[in-house]
Amino acid sequence: MSIQCLIIDDEPLAIALIERHLLQFSGYTVAGKCKNVKEAVKALLENRIDLMFLDIHMPEIDGIRFLEEKKNLPPVILTTAYREHALHAFELGVIDYLLKPISFLRFTKAIERFQLMNSTVKTAETVAEPKPLLLKTGIELQKIEPASILYLQSQKDYLNIITEDKKIMVRSSMSKILQQLPEGEFIQIHKSYIVPVKRILSIGTHSVSLGSIRLPVGQSYRYMLKTKFENL
Repeated sequence: MSIQCLIIDDEPLAIALIERHLLQFSGYTVAGKCKNVKEAVKALLENRIDLMFLDIHMPEIDGIRFLEEKKNLPPVILTTAYREHALHAFELGVIDYLLKPISFLRFTKAIERFQLMNSTVKTAETVAEPKPLLLKTGIELQKIEPASILYLQSQKDYLNIITEDKKIMVRSSMSKILQQLPEGEFIQIHKSYIVPVKRILSIGTHSVSLGSIRLPVGQSYRYMLKTKFENL
């Protein structure tokens, strides 16, 4: 997926230079070019923006004021001919502060900073622990850690959730529980069974092995299960 960039500057030559620099990096796309903050707000509403190049001195609202007042902005690299705003800019959380005219070498360092920040965020998301399930059993709410689940079994309008130390019955459907489980970590193998992908040790013609537990595999689920298992 390419990085969608928005360039905000009231100088056409400055926009053209940033666009030219960006063309040297694969995976980066100029999703929009704006000459003021009003146009930028519209572009942010209409497009997915992953990185903004924002000038400071512009008509009506300058870049610093935009950063101070607008919440939940994408990562920002400031571009300006003035040095005096650098400290405040970094206090506002910008990735970098580029002085015009922007050399390609300096621009490259800013992109490297963005890439480092982006990879750190993705790594943090990857290692984040899945949230526990909160499921109603009778009049009580039960907290269940997804990592403790051995498998789930459908029983008419109910589900049996078999964990490492207990069996819990809840009123739910297979489709509803799949939406609550961590995405990509569980797979339905039969009209009556869901299992954690990481617990599958082997796949037979009509069943899967979860160590000492063996569960049936439905014919319509076999291809998806085999594909998922081969890509682990």
